[in-house]
Amino acid sequence: MSATPGRPRRRSWGPFARRPDNPDLPGPIAKVTTLVTVLIGLSMIAPVYVLIGSAQRLVTGQEVFPIALLAGTVGVVVNTLLLALVNRVRRGRRWAWITLLFILTLYATVLAAAGLYDLSQTGSAVLLFVAAIPIVMILMLAAPRRSRAYFRRDAATGRTNLDLPPARPRSPRRQLSQ
Repeated sequence: MSATPGRPRRRSWGPFARRPDNPDLPGPIAKVTTLVTVLIGLSMIAPVYVLIGSAQRLVTGQEVFPIALLAGTVGVVVNTLLLALVNRVRRGRRWAWITLLFILTLYATVLAAAGLYDLSQTGSAVLLFVAAIPIVMILMLAAPRRSRAYFRRDAATGRTNLDLPPARPRSPRRQLSQ
């Protein structure tokens, strides 16, 4: 890796090293996992803020609310596990794909229910539009043939069903004479 004049050389090791994506990674999966990663990063702000506020209250001798500590800790742990799950989805693990589809379905259901409640109480449809985000992600993960085939790879060869040659027509079975 040669550095161009006037530009610093990119690090090829350590936590800031950029690994290239799998060249077989379909576009919809790359887009969904990137969007989920951004949303996880944004949803980490509140739990971290709660943990920092609780630590500040603890240091200054004020009363610390145990539910705030618990909520902040659970939020950080769940978001960290989701980041690991997204990484496994990018690598083509079928169990991670199914788990992410389930979690996105759960998010969409909860957001749609909250949106319908909010629509009936205040007349605001904002949460219904927010519920469309996980629904679009579900469609992008499950609908395109290339996305589904990415998770049906042969474990031994690493080839998808799209890469395999077409099956030969079967010959008629011979009748066993008795």
